[in-house]
This record gives sequence, C-alpha cells and structure tokens, in this order.
Amino acid sequence: MDLGRRIAEARHARGLSLRALAARAGLAPSTVKRIEDGTRDATVDVAERLLAALGLALAVRPAGPEVPSLEELAARLAGPAAASLAGVREQVLALEPPARRAWIATPFDPAGLPAERRATLAALVESIANATPGALRPPWIRSAPSPPSPPRNVANPGPNPPNPRRNRNISG
Repeated sequence: MDLGRRIAEARHARGLSLRALAARAGLAPSTVKRIEDGTRDATVDVAERLLAALGLALAVRPAGPEVPSLEELAARLAGPAAASLAGVREQVLALEPPARRAWIATPFDPAGLPAERRATLAALVESIANATPGALRPPWIRSAPSPPSPPRNVANPGPNPPNPRRNRNISG
C-alpha cells in the first residue's frame, strides 16, 4: 500500500477534511490531494508533516512477514472451514503503535460476513485497539453484533435452596 492511500485512510478514520489536514500540516490542499491520489510523491519532510498532523509518526522497520489485512481475515472466516485467528493478535501487537493504529483504522466493510464471524473479527480488532495507545475503535465495530451467549436452561434454573423450616419440621 502506498503512502498517499495510507494518509487518506488515516484522515478519513479521524474524520478530517482534506483542507483541515492540509492546514494542520502547513501544506496546500492541492498538494495533499495529489499525494493522496498518488500523482505526486511526498518528500520525507512532507510525509512527516502530514503524519504528525494525523497524530502518527514515520517509522522505519525491518522487513518481515506482512500482517494480514482485515479483508484477508474476513476471507479466512468466510471459508467453509472457518479458520482460526489464533496468532493474529500477537502478530499485530508486535507492530509499532503507529502501524497498529493504521491497521485498525483501515476502512473495512464486514457486510458479507455472517453475524457470528463478524462478531469474532470485531472482538479481535477491539482487543487490539484496547491494547494500542491512541487507537480509536473503527465505526464498523459499533455495528457488529455481540458474540452469542451460551444458552441458559430457563425450565430448570438449578437446584432449589434448602428450606430451613422444612428441615426442622416447622410449617408455615
């Protein structure tokens, strides 16, 4: 994913207009627009100014395995044998906080997932957001249903508590 697209996604996730971001970064709105569109490359100085205006920082990290995107995780969950998300939380938490915030803020539409699997993915993302300083919960999590509760047996709620009057043969 290129820098311009990441900046646009972070701007949208924070509810900032293009003009507001440009003003915060001290740039012309047309410059920000061209960077987001990918028609202009940002210098390191301009990239740092834009990221700082978004509350993010430019970081250099060693190359390593890519963290799966939300779309990839949704595809795993949507398969016939729903794959486990074990290890994904640790993989994402291994990223630096700015990279985690960007991963959490990635626009995602879970509409195609069944409710139970959407709730599973929402719980994963929410737990990562809770462990990431400055991360906001994505809007799609608010619309995800809660994971189903185990069924309760209403007909037989459990043993009755002992009746002290019955034990002493007292009626009443």
